[in-house]
Amino acid sequence: MDSTLPSSIAAYLQEAGFSGTEIAVIRKLLEGDSLTLRELSTKTSKSTGVLDQAVKKLLKKGLVTREMINGVPRYTLMSVQTVVEWMKEDMVLKQEMLVRKHHNLESFVRSLTVNVKKRPEMEFFEGLEAMKDAYMRMLERGNDIVQYGPMLWAPQEDPLQAFWVEYFRERRRRGIFSRVLTHDTPQGRRYQSRDSFEYRKTILVDKADFPFPFEKIIIGDTLACFQVEDERACFIRYPELAQDERIFFEKIWNRQVQQSTVPPEVPKQKKRKDVENAVIIDVSQPSLRTRLASQLREFFLSRNSLITLAIFGFCALLATAGLYRINLARNVQNIREQALSIAATAAVQFDADDLDVLRTIDDIHRPEYKKVVDQLNLIRDHNPIVSNTYIFRLTDDPNTWEFVADADSMDPLAVKDLNEDGVIDDADQLSPPGEPYDVSGQEYEMDVVKPTVSASPIRDQWGIWYSANAPIRNDRNELVAILGIDIAADEVRRFSNQLFWMIGISLLIFFTLILIRFVAFYNTLLHEFWVLWRRQVLISLLALGISAICIFSLSYRSYKSAILREEIGNRLMAIASFAAQQINAEDIGALHFARDMRKEEYQRVFEQLNTIRRNNPEIRYVYILRPTETEGIWEYVADADVNPFNLFEGAFVDLNGGLDDDNRNVAPGVRYDIANFAPEIFLNGLRVPSYAINSVKDPNKTRTTGTSPIYDAAGNAVAVLGIDVMQREIQ
Repeated sequence: MDSTLPSSIAAYLQEAGFSGTEIAVIRKLLEGDSLTLRELSTKTSKSTGVLDQAVKKLLKKGLVTREMINGVPRYTLMSVQTVVEWMKEDMVLKQEMLVRKHHNLESFVRSLTVNVKKRPEMEFFEGLEAMKDAYMRMLERGNDIVQYGPMLWAPQEDPLQAFWVEYFRERRRRGIFSRVLTHDTPQGRRYQSRDSFEYRKTILVDKADFPFPFEKIIIGDTLACFQVEDERACFIRYPELAQDERIFFEKIWNRQVQQSTVPPEVPKQKKRKDVENAVIIDVSQPSLRTRLASQLREFFLSRNSLITLAIFGFCALLATAGLYRINLARNVQNIREQALSIAATAAVQFDADDLDVLRTIDDIHRPEYKKVVDQLNLIRDHNPIVSNTYIFRLTDDPNTWEFVADADSMDPLAVKDLNEDGVIDDADQLSPPGEPYDVSGQEYEMDVVKPTVSASPIRDQWGIWYSANAPIRNDRNELVAILGIDIAADEVRRFSNQLFWMIGISLLIFFTLILIRFVAFYNTLLHEFWVLWRRQVLISLLALGISAICIFSLSYRSYKSAILREEIGNRLMAIASFAAQQINAEDIGALHFARDMRKEEYQRVFEQLNTIRRNNPEIRYVYILRPTETEGIWEYVADADVNPFNLFEGAFVDLNGGLDDDNRNVAPGVRYDIANFAPEIFLNGLRVPSYAINSVKDPNKTRTTGTSPIYDAAGNAVAVLGIDVMQREIQ
């Protein structure tokens, strides 16, 4: 045999109980044909006596053969396969033996279990930490709990107060409802008042009738006893005792429910069969209110929920911040447009000759200076949103302008606390005529051909503003000065905060996300709702969805319309206020009949009305009305579209230069019943700038109207300037 013994077979042989000498003999026999004991001794360095014992064992196992040659015994290994076959047979024998031993052990254990079951199994716990562990381990013994015992502690005195939240969450997670009998004491009544949140039902009993001294809990086949004041607890696993205690509990429970004048919380009862004890036990189910309240409590107390609520809160704030920024950007645009309209409208009321004489600080004593400053203050008074009004003049240096007049500088030598911060500094500096002003870096102000407004807030020594400029021209259309108005940058945020309830919207988004999360993860409760009120829930959800869509749509449209109305209304009031100051009351007094349209006074008023419209392209109609001797009846004075003697593109005249029927309706002296519109807009317009929306059946004719009084030299309101913007053109 020319092969050697593989190491794997040698390892198998050793595991099967072969000695090292036997393995050595097998290995040497594989190297030669046959060997004597003396030859084996020489090759293995072992004594012949030891080898003789090993060879005899191998002969017995049938792995080696013995032959007598010349009277000397020689030994030969049959084959390696013979060794493998022997090992297989040996493994089968050992496996059969192990199986027999396992069956014997099972029979023995079974005989012991019958005897052990008849003995109560007891487990003891000592210390508060051990009691906490006992409460948790108790929940593994069954799926319903009945307990009775006194309430010995006020919540703030209970040594396990912090633990009860964790215990409730685990019990609620397992769906283990608890029914409790406790004494009718202040602590017991307080304990009962929290049933809905603790996923339990408590009934109060008289202490004299049921004087149980400590807490007993029956769950499954276990009776658990807790003595919190002694920090001890024990479990008694005794099915017969647990069954007896449960029956006793049920009798007390049912009697108290029947004696109660208030119907029990849940009239429904579910029958549950105790398989081990083969008895039927009534198990009251928690009410819908209890399930809902306890799930809400678990929802808000769990760690995952707290993390989720934090994420939802962040998302709500993020979404609200985004909406707020969008709203803020919209209001910035509104403020800019309003500032631009005020500047463009007010610039035309200044007399270039008055401005030309105001060059140095000595000119503050001229009557022209007082007139200009009064006009600047009148602009600011009629527009509370405006903080500063002033007039510049260009100089030879393109980066330097000079002041002509400032609304706060009637006496530029006086010391004033303009910003009312209690400190006189550069922010309170007054600007007399001729004082230079650096405009470098303010590119928007370099365009003096048309009205302009800053795209972003401008910072100077007086503060941070949105600034608008408008050119002031003389009769030859030459630029003589620039009117500037400032609106404080903070005004945008104040206006945004009035229209955007940031906290309310954040809470709305936050609770919407919570509702979605609750619906998504607490489908058990939703299923119960569905089973109880399937049809009603379906109809309610459908109605709720439709209502939500309608309410959201209407609310959004209402919110958007409210913002739009206020934006347009404020802008129209500003335009009307400044434009009304340009109208000469003496010119109005000369216009009473249609023939008066030939007069120079009408032509001046007509041109002024059209200048207002040219400077504000969104304006559709500009006109003047005044009250008559009849209450509620007013008359037209002038209209920007009616002038048969001064044709322009779009004028409402016929080819012969005469008035058509529509135009005759708005000629000077034509009567108008203000009840056809909104009477308050004209009545208020005699006192202060106002605005209103003309709501008519045809939405294409709905318009927003701004009005402002026109004063005579004595300061009496003699007429109202009206400006209309069509609603469909601004939506």
